[in-house]
Amino acid sequence: MPKQIGLLSELAPNAISMGVLVNPESLIRIAELEDAARAVGRRLIILKASTDADIDVAFEAFIQQRVQALLVTPGPLFVTRMDRLVAFAARHSLPAMYSRRELVDAGGLVSYASSTAEGYRQMGIYAGRILMASSR
Repeated sequence: MPKQIGLLSELAPNAISMGVLVNPESLIRIAELEDAARAVGRRLIILKASTDADIDVAFEAFIQQRVQALLVTPGPLFVTRMDRLVAFAARHSLPAMYSRRELVDAGGLVSYASSTAEGYRQMGIYAGRILMASSR
């Protein structure tokens, strides 16, 4: 996540205020995000959302606080609401970074994370190697 803050600041160099959408059930280290933002001279507005209503409230707060870029942290809640998140960023002309490629496929600007599909492929390769080694 700190790398994402740095990349987002490069993509949107004039975005001094960045909104960060976090699911409170996730294991995101808020202090690391804040440290990364300070290192690149950015201010974070971190809002938590665990329901559709929370997401709506967060969106309104981001607009009221005039965020200039958006970082959506990882989690199944946000992936299942990808159309809504991407539409919000587009409607408000916010450069947004996501943690999954699927959100970019849905129209989002950019993602920075490992590939889920590649991870599953690698797991299959390693499982095959383990099975082959155990059968010898």
